[in-house]
Amino acid sequence: MKELWLDLETTGLEHESHKIVEIAMVYQNGEELKKFHTYIKYSTYPPEYMDENSRARVLTGLSPEFLEEHGVLENHAFQGVQWFFNNLVDSYTPTDKMILCGYNVDFDDNFMRQFFTKNGGRYYGSYITSCRLNVMNTLSLATKKGKVPILRSYKLQDVAKYFNIEFDAHKALDDIETTMKIQNHLEGLLAY
Repeated sequence: MKELWLDLETTGLEHESHKIVEIAMVYQNGEELKKFHTYIKYSTYPPEYMDENSRARVLTGLSPEFLEEHGVLENHAFQGVQWFFNNLVDSYTPTDKMILCGYNVDFDDNFMRQFFTKNGGRYYGSYITSCRLNVMNTLSLATKKGKVPILRSYKLQDVAKYFNIEFDAHKALDDIETTMKIQNHLEGLLAY
């Protein structure tokens, strides 16, 4: 089955008013892996993001100056995402879609839907199935079955720590790779 692992870094939590500043995707189909990564720069940012002590900037380390140097314009990022998707699935074939996967993936999905809408992309659903693989749900099932104890926190970095996975949190590709490892651990636990 075709999987699209997605992680975004954003200027805040509200998909209607905040912006995506980093997109990372890992496509997996069996052993086949393909990656997409980009930073996005803007002419203006939400006012709270301009504060160097804003929660989003502190977590990600992505300043407007960094994004100006390393990012692409939003419409160029959108074109890149569409190119990536078009090379993975035939959007005209109803059964050729990817399952969206991630950690708390509904957050990322809402931002991506808004990203498509803002950039004139009306066919996000031509690439992505309506079912999701949210690794937090797999973790909930493993906890329910007594395979994982109730954890103090369910932030990605705390769950990774429980599984002895070290990574650089809030770096989108690292977050995806860690999420994939956690899913694999959980699937192993649930197989018994």
